[in-house]
Formats: sequence, structure tokens, C-alpha cells
Amino acid sequence: MIGKIRLYILKNNYTPVSWQLRSKSLVNREGKGLREIIYVEGGHSIWRDDYDINIQINAKQIWFEDGSFLVNPQNKLLIDYLETHPDFNLKFKLDDPEADAIRDLASIKKQDEVKDELLKLDNYDALVESLSRKDEVTLHLTPAQKELRCYQEAQKDPEKVLKAIADPQTTTKYLIALALSKNIIALNTQKTQIIWSDNKEVIVALPLGQKPSSIMAEFLFEPKSEGTLAELQKRVNALSSERDKSLTTKKTVSKKR
Repeated sequence: MIGKIRLYILKNNYTPVSWQLRSKSLVNREGKGLREIIYVEGGHSIWRDDYDINIQINAKQIWFEDGSFLVNPQNKLLIDYLETHPDFNLKFKLDDPEADAIRDLASIKKQDEVKDELLKLDNYDALVESLSRKDEVTLHLTPAQKELRCYQEAQKDPEKVLKAIADPQTTTKYLIALALSKNIIALNTQKTQIIWSDNKEVIVALPLGQKPSSIMAEFLFEPKSEGTLAELQKRVNALSSERDKSLTTKKTVSKKR
């Protein structure tokens, strides 16, 4: 920062003679979906919706000169526009060493936190399944591969991994993955339902594009589904190896004592 003036700079030390910020941008406006943001000098809002649709609006063009753009701190509208813009912190950022240090420090601390939590796990079976992408199978991975995947995911997105560790559905998702792999449950031909493989009875509907283990886990956590969870556990145990049988219906990630 320079005094009280807010200095915005292009990222990655990019310093062209002139660089224009795209003026037509859509941003998710709470409760209203994607809406266009606009900067009008002397205006009252950054949202195009807040201006009369019948009035011609002249949007102010924003140019970075030599990689930087200075803003008067009293110009709250321009600051709001810049920091709501989808390119903020992607192509340009606020030059504030203290804020950068706080953010970077928090990131390092979060990395340490997630590593501490990973070290407490007995195994990584449930966690890696919870972190897997839609349609990805993780059951065939070796223990070392599963552990490595969890650490790699933690490095990319520690908050996501911490959330998965704390999620009571994580172990249940692994149980579901086992049931799918052993053909105890399956998807119907249209992939719109999760069914019991033996009698084709519908367990739960599967919304388009959703991960089966996530939808099934949410269903099993409903009070009315306790019988289904117990039956699923029973069938998995009947076909599982001794290691698989050690799974219980405890709805947390197994940790070392």
C-alpha cells in the first residue's frame, strides 16, 4: 500500500504499458444468480440490475498502466467493483504486503494442521474414497497410494481434506464404495437410481451428475434409513475379507488411539 491510496497490481509481475480490465463480467449475486457488474462513475451500485434497463449506461473503462492502478480509498464503489470482479486475485490483486503475509501465514498453518490430522489416521481407505472424483474407483489402490493421494489432496486444498476428515459421512462413503464394488448395490440402467443388485429394489434416486456414494451417504444418515444402513453393513461383512469386516457403522474416520 502507498499511504492511504489503494494500489492494485497485475499478478506474476506482469507490467505491460497498458492493460484493460474486461468491463462486461458476470458474478453470482446472492439470491439472484449470475448478474452483470458494471462501474459507473458517480453511480450508486456495481450491479447493472440496479439501474433502469431503459437508460443507456456508460461504463467506465479500467486501465492498468505499467501493471498498476491507483484508487482513492474514498471511492468505495470502484473498490467494490474491483474486488467483486472475477479477475480479482486471479489476474490482479491489492498490493498489501501485510495482508499477503497474513494470508500466506494462514495457508502454511493450515497445511500443518491437515498434516497433523492425517498422521492420526489408522488407514486412508475411507478418506481417499471421500476425496475421489465422480466415477473414480479407489479400492484397487495400495495403502501407500491411498496415503499419497490424501497428502497430495491436502497440499492442493487443505480445507477440503480437513472437512472430509471431520465429516461423519466419510466412513459411510467407503462402506458404500465396497458395496458397489461387490455388486451388493448398483446403479440402474439409466443411472438414475441406486438399487439392491439381487432384487432390483430401489434404495434412493440418483440426481443427474451426482456422485453415488455422496447421495447414498446422505440418505443413510436420515433417521428413517437406519435399517438400510444395518442391512448394507450386514451384506458387506458377509462378503468382505477379515480386514473389511473390521469396518463398523461408526460414522467418523478411524483414528489412532
